Amino acid sequence: MNKHAFGKILIVLSVAVGSLIAAPSAGAKEIAGVVTSVSGTWFVEGVKLSPGQKLAAGAVIKAKEPNTKYGRIVIMLLDFTEVSRVCDRRGFCGEPIRLPDMVNQEPRAHSRTDRHPPGFWERFVTAINTSRRRGHRMTAARGGGSLPDQVVRLESGHVDLGPVFGGVAARDILLNIEDVSSEADEASAMVVERLPLRWSGKGHAVIKAPNLKPGLYRITFPTPDGEGGSTPPGDVWVLVVESTKYQRPAAEYRMARAIVASWDSKSEPKADDFLRVFLETLANQKAP
Repeated sequence: MNKHAFGKILIVLSVAVGSLIAAPSAGAKEIAGVVTSVSGTWFVEGVKLSPGQKLAAGAVIKAKEPNTKYGRIVIMLLDFTEVSRVCDRRGFCGEPIRLPDMVNQEPRAHSRTDRHPPGFWERFVTAINTSRRRGHRMTAARGGGSLPDQVVRLESGHVDLGPVFGGVAARDILLNIEDVSSEADEASAMVVERLPLRWSGKGHAVIKAPNLKPGLYRITFPTPDGEGGSTPPGDVWVLVVESTKYQRPAAEYRMARAIVASWDSKSEPKADDFLRVFLETLANQKAP
């Protein structure tokens, strides 16, 4: 096996499951899964659970009694099956949840009723673990920006930023666009400065960018809010996708946003940080 092929195998293993599966040692338990969503208070061996936390095989998860009436926990096992529990209106969450003593690391076949595309949970779990690492680019540096990161459509040299500006009043906007794709370097990264956009307040927000290619971009605004009625401060990331390939990554991103909507504001990773990393996983996946 040549070095290039061996390197690719190592990368696939480390990204897909390496951050979850600990090599078993004497007395160590194998990892069974990860907490993907939690509200209310849940414990394992006295430790309070939070999104992204790894769980050992055979772990027993208990809810604080009485728990919040909105208490809920969702656990994704390494075979990508889901374990969940919802508390009733009194905050009673039933018997403790016991995870299986052994989990097959090969994903089970998706059922015909599974609404998540193949690979969705693999990317979701990878993004949780990546966003918890120190040193990763986080949304905390956004300067208080309120615009959501999004997947946007590219067609015939035009990009529709309508999904980004849905909550912004009509105005003229200036944009800076910077390539932040993982494969981009300083010499080749595209930067477009002071690109004008006339936003009507609803519908499409189309910019002409004939040199823009599919990939991940950071949008900033050269004029601070309050000077000419521009957009809020901060930045926003957009995954630019060709129109013919837009539906799947856009749907996956909507699913991820819906899942993290219940995350507590104090959770780690923070929902916005996770979603930015999830965009990166979508940008880096190979087209089917």
